Amino acid sequence: MVSVISISRADFIEKLNDIAAAVEEEYGVSLRFVEILSRRRSFIAGCENDISCSPPERIEINERFGIVSDRWNDMPLTVQDAILRQLAEIVTAYEQR
Repeated sequence: MVSVISISRADFIEKLNDIAAAVEEEYGVSLRFVEILSRRRSFIAGCENDISCSPPERIEINERFGIVSDRWNDMPLTVQDAILRQLAEIVTAYEQR
């Protein structure tokens, strides 16, 4: 079993912003990280620019956190999977604080 270290909210948001910036630079895909509150999504980190006019894609990281993206499916599946694995680890570390 892998030991997970907890992280503060500030570190959590910084890590999410770093991932969003890297994805936007490498793939031109905007990511917004959100907290899922029933049917509502509350922005917490990521790209602050407007998402394109096309309907945004919603991707769940877990029951509490997700991604809203303008072009998530434009990235290769292997990249999507790697991002989701990394985010799952970060979210787990944050939730264990």
